[in-house]
Amino acid sequence: MRKRKKNKQEKKGISPLIAGVLYFAIIMAAITVMMTIIMPWMETTKDQISINYAKKNIVGLDSIVTTVASEGEESSRIIFLDVKRSRYYMEDVKNAFYFEYNVSENIVSPRFRIKEGNVFFGSQLNSKAIDYDSYFLLENQYLRVNISKKGDVSNYSSINTSEIINSIYFKEKDVYIYGQNITILPDNYAYSGNGTGYVYIEEEDFFLPKAVAVCRMANANSGVSYDLYFELPSDSDFLMIYLKNYSSS
Repeated sequence: MRKRKKNKQEKKGISPLIAGVLYFAIIMAAITVMMTIIMPWMETTKDQISINYAKKNIVGLDSIVTTVASEGEESSRIIFLDVKRSRYYMEDVKNAFYFEYNVSENIVSPRFRIKEGNVFFGSQLNSKAIDYDSYFLLENQYLRVNISKKGDVSNYSSINTSEIINSIYFKEKDVYIYGQNITILPDNYAYSGNGTGYVYIEEEDFFLPKAVAVCRMANANSGVSYDLYFELPSDSDFLMIYLKNYSSS
């Protein structure tokens, strides 16, 4: 692939990357059952070589973008990439440069993300969590979940667990479920769902393996405390809700 900056118009597509990061995503593929032993081993080796080569390319590209940005408006570089059984592409909306490659689960674990310099490396990075003025948004390819923003670690707010979810939007069916139709009762006991605490998101970002909001119920009316998790995994059409750190003391 050949790429060159020539003028301001061409620069418009790449300049947002300077202030951000480069993302390296791998798309998980279904496991194919092979009838031989040699072929899966050969494919695994090829996959690992391709992934390592792509990681080197992405890290190199990140270095080039940083250097060009520091040199001024007329600076440019020609970039050559050897693309095999994969694709590189840029997405202006998210200010990201992608590498995509289909692999089996014995190469890459599902839903993980690690950072190497300015590059994120992982699989199934299709969730996002965004902090807006009055609410949090958890989203993946199938669902958009609107979560109430309440209090913070220094200032507790009154909380009713059945009012934390404002709405759930099912993209494929174009259907909303609104908060008044959702009831969440920890221990199936109404007093446990009311109290004081705060709601936050674990990590605000795009390209997440899972988007997570947490209600820290510090003082429930029933005398208990707990963390109520709202987890939207990437590539899933369901929202997981579960308790952690439950204490009756």
